[in-house]
Parts: sequence; C-alpha cells; structure tokens
Amino acid sequence: MIFETAFVTLSKLAEQPQLRFTTHQEQHQELKEKLDESDYKNLQEENEDLKQRILNQEKQKTNLLGETKGIISTNIN
Repeated sequence: MIFETAFVTLSKLAEQPQLRFTTHQEQHQELKEKLDESDYKNLQEENEDLKQRILNQEKQKTNLLGETKGIISTNIN
C-alpha cells in the first residue's frame, strides 16, 4: 500500500512540467551562470571564510575538551 501510494505520488509529480530534477552540479552551474562573476567570487570567499571559522571552532572545542579532561583527572588524583 505504501509503495502504491508513493508510486502514484511520484507519477503525479512527474506529470507536472514545472518540476525538474537536477543534480547538485547542475544546480551549481545554473546558479553560477545567474550570478555576476564578482558576486560568485564574493560568495566563494565567504564560503571559505565560513569553512575556516568552523575549523577554528572545532579546534577550540577540542582544546576545551582536553582542558576539561585534564582538570577532571587532576581533581580525581
């Protein structure tokens, strides 16, 4: 019953011409074409900045966990 419902739902979706399934790469290319080159470069820089901030936060978290473990082991001993 579930499979029949899913098939009917997918069939109805496929009949709608405004829907188009694309891969991530196709979506990326479409967005790149829509964006002005400078906008695209700015977004890439912002993306790299966010990646770096995430890495820094992960390092801080790791350091804090290490410090916490050190404090706990010192207090136990």
